[in-house]
Amino acid sequence: MMSPARLLKRRSVAHKRFGAAAYWLWVLMSLGPCRAAMADDESVLAVSQPPYLAVSSTSVPNASFESPPSGSEIETAEFRVSAGIFRFGDDAVNVDLGLDYQYTRYQYDGINGRNRDLHWLQLPVGFATPAGRWQISGFVAPGVFTSSNVFQDLFDEGSSDDFSVTGRLEALSAMKNSMQWLAGVAYDRSFGEPNVFPVAGVVYRPSDDLRLRIAFPDSEIRYRATPRQAWTGRVFPAGSEWHVVSDELGTDFDYSAEAWRAQAWWSYRLSLKLSLDLSLGYEFGRHFDFIDDTGARINADVDDQFFFAFGLRFGRAPIPYGQQLNP
Repeated sequence: MMSPARLLKRRSVAHKRFGAAAYWLWVLMSLGPCRAAMADDESVLAVSQPPYLAVSSTSVPNASFESPPSGSEIETAEFRVSAGIFRFGDDAVNVDLGLDYQYTRYQYDGINGRNRDLHWLQLPVGFATPAGRWQISGFVAPGVFTSSNVFQDLFDEGSSDDFSVTGRLEALSAMKNSMQWLAGVAYDRSFGEPNVFPVAGVVYRPSDDLRLRIAFPDSEIRYRATPRQAWTGRVFPAGSEWHVVSDELGTDFDYSAEAWRAQAWWSYRLSLKLSLDLSLGYEFGRHFDFIDDTGARINADVDDQFFFAFGLRFGRAPIPYGQQLNP
């Protein structure tokens, strides 16, 4: 078991790296040619507009595996950077270029193996047709899902198993009696492996301050209490799959995590371009499938667990969640 001092040191290093990456990315975006000004009356949940940056940290405390190895536990830490870099287009079609990076650390107690540091990095190209009878939106995001030893030397160590393309296409009908029909299709790893699945439901907007989305696989409610303060609640799949190369075993395997999250955010606009997000949630339906350092397969359910998160958003950034890369 890792000593408290060593654990704190590792987390400190991870936080510093995460903060430095977020800072320099924001500096780069600020030098871009399309820097947009925000009106004084825009709310904390204003419609997204590049350039923007969202950084967040999520912590899921220790939870027990429900099947062998008996007495073993897993703890999760996530650090995420999402950015909208550039938008081009006209009133008919908007195209956004962005970046989405997440570092995930799974720390074990009672497992015969090293803790796992996993990364995804995607470069989403989002698109939207805001006008017309049907509003079409979506994204295509090429990227990588891999372990740290490969990610750190991706061009030399990476293989086709590390690369992936995710995407989503949604169509929203014209507003009628405050309601809109939603239909679409998506392809990503949010159910623990690459899958194609339908998107369907309804969106209800009784006022400018309240929006309710009842849909599969992700539902949402947004309530703007004041221009500076808002509440958001979501239920969505929060799994993923990474390609792992094991130096200990000299082999590779797919690391699969399945889970659903019910999550609530309180958002407060600190200044014209800076918003704070505080969040509590509950992760359930958890299942892990991976290989430990002895070559044994761990394929087990994990106890449900509460978790907390916090984040900062610069500019008109959406709150990132799961593998849904368009707001």
